[in-house]
Amino acid sequence: MLNKNAQALIEFVLLLPVIIILIFSGIDIFNLIIKKNNLSTRVNDEIVLLESKKETFIEFEKRLESENIDITFKTNDDYIIIKAEKEVKWISPITESILSNFTISLERVIPLE
Repeated sequence: MLNKNAQALIEFVLLLPVIIILIFSGIDIFNLIIKKNNLSTRVNDEIVLLESKKETFIEFEKRLESENIDITFKTNDDYIIIKAEKEVKWISPITESILSNFTISLERVIPLE
């Protein structure tokens, strides 16, 4: 009976780091999804203000850059492309070593009238 308990303990000790890595990686992925959603919502809110002429491009850019969001604009005769990027900080050192310097980005197209 003692050998089965010892074997279970050894298996648990061997699998514990894998379980911890999976838990923290799952938290990191969930955190990434939330940050992507927050970035999208934040940029869309600013675009609504921009389209309703309540703010200018300079105010738009300053407000988002104050939140460490990099903004680039590309203009055309028919539309403006706004690209937003934000760097992700990881919780897990394993995820950090695999996906270091990871940035989330999105593009929005605003048609000109």
